[in-house]
Amino acid sequence: MNFRRGKTTIIGLRASTALLIGVVLIQLFATQIYAQRPRSPWQTLSGETPLVIARGGFSGLFPDSSLDAYNFAKLTSVPGYVLWCDVQLTYMLIKTSLTDY
Repeated sequence: MNFRRGKTTIIGLRASTALLIGVVLIQLFATQIYAQRPRSPWQTLSGETPLVIARGGFSGLFPDSSLDAYNFAKLTSVPGYVLWCDVQLTYMLIKTSLTDY
């Protein structure tokens, strides 16, 4: 009986070692594949173009939420820009916009 128990222990140890080596090899190959993928110039989580949301006017030049500030944002933005619009709901459920735009 002691002989069988020892043999089973050796087989279990070899299986554990083989499993560990397999996991390490998979990790190494996955890291290598990840390192070879093309890098994005953007340091965002998704690698996509960052979405810049700016609220307010251009400091010292345009007042907050003015038509001039929105026009300047459109002229100087990247493609796919989003304009922040300050819309609020009153107590009587009336929508109001605090912008000139």
